Amino acid sequence: MKVSEVLFDVIKDVVFYRDINDTDMFYAEFENCNGELTFESLDSEGFKSFLLVKSFDYIDEYKEALDPNESIKAVRCLLLYYKKFQDIDVNVRISGNLTDFIEYDLQSDDQKSVVITQEGWDIVPKKRKFVTSKASQPQVEPVKTKKSPLNLLQGFINIFGDSYILLVVWVIQAFLHGSHFILWLLADRGSGKTTLSKIIKRIVDPCKFSVTTIPDKKSDLCVLLNSTHLCCFDNLSHASVSNDVSDLFCGAVTGTSVVKRSLYTNCDIDVCTLHNTLVLNGISYYPERDDIAERMILMHLKKLDSTALKSEKEMWVEFEKALPEILGSIFNTLSRALNEINNVSKENLPRMTDAFIEMLAIARALDISEEKFREIYNKNQEQLKIARESSPVVTAVKEYMKKFSCQKIEMYSTKFYNEVFDNFSGDKSLLPGSAAHFSQKLDKEFNKILNSGYRVNIDPTGSKGTKISVIKK
Repeated sequence: MKVSEVLFDVIKDVVFYRDINDTDMFYAEFENCNGELTFESLDSEGFKSFLLVKSFDYIDEYKEALDPNESIKAVRCLLLYYKKFQDIDVNVRISGNLTDFIEYDLQSDDQKSVVITQEGWDIVPKKRKFVTSKASQPQVEPVKTKKSPLNLLQGFINIFGDSYILLVVWVIQAFLHGSHFILWLLADRGSGKTTLSKIIKRIVDPCKFSVTTIPDKKSDLCVLLNSTHLCCFDNLSHASVSNDVSDLFCGAVTGTSVVKRSLYTNCDIDVCTLHNTLVLNGISYYPERDDIAERMILMHLKKLDSTALKSEKEMWVEFEKALPEILGSIFNTLSRALNEINNVSKENLPRMTDAFIEMLAIARALDISEEKFREIYNKNQEQLKIARESSPVVTAVKEYMKKFSCQKIEMYSTKFYNEVFDNFSGDKSLLPGSAAHFSQKLDKEFNKILNSGYRVNIDPTGSKGTKISVIKK
């Protein structure tokens, strides 16, 4: 047996943690010589002594040891362990995929996790090594249920029809370690996109912060991505999603490493390995680059009906009450998906192949046929293409001008908005929810409208309100 393999066996009962504020600082949780559960840094005398004592139990198996002195062999064991530890595959919250068993770290005080296999799921002592951060929070303990997540989540998500099915499948796939589509939530103000982001974060990866803005520095963004499995970014704009950020997001959802020089050194390097699930939301952000758009699914949220709104406090009380059963239903679905993964057709797959295959298996586990799910996904990609290339506002204006063979129109913004909205043949939820926001979009997309063959002029100085003119070039 090789030394490195023995070393790995020696430390199999140790749970490791990494300090989010100092990524070079690690801690170990282990039983000391008195059988007491102990939590100490890797540099502590207690942990070093623990390793030395353990190493003596395996001295006879060190076939490659170079020194006959047993104490020196033990020290070599310790040093080799430190080197080996740098290569250990540590996990943030989630480990495993549909080709293996899945483990979900509850981050509870008793060091329990949910292990999901083809036979079902159970709460057991941790089997793999996970890292935690100061911001991370424990997950509630799931409960067994026979209900479907499609039914249990319905009362908390402001999305309907086929898009709802796609979203639930995406949420379940977020419990796997690997590649994920970026979830893009597009909606006007008052549509609940931030609340939905918080709900998703609470289900998958509870944390002291639910949503955040994109940090100004790329290094800070890397630290954030490195410390959590799922990140939700709020109120995106083209200014906040630079080319560098877009590239980092593309790498993060498929797996990438960021290398930088270690602080206070000339040539030492730090490697930050990223593999994340991302939720982006905003009113005016549209992905312009193909590489990030090909990694997205798009969700349009309808404006909430104020007459049917519950208070946010009431909603969260109901949600927290339902969460244990929601988690149980998700874990049931993943167990069934483990049995379905080898039955999925591998033909006509999109760019995000691994993620899509997993989503097909999850759809089958929810009793949704592959044909139906592919149809839902393809429809979503068409909506995303419309949103990117022409924008619903530009499409609606062009459609209105052509329908009535207009060379020129001039009317106040409210009337113009109502006319265009009523005559739009597409999904009306894609359009802004008010005349004021519609006018703002017209102003922002002036060049797109111009390229489509029309010139728009917005005059806010009218005595009866803002006046809009559209002229065919």
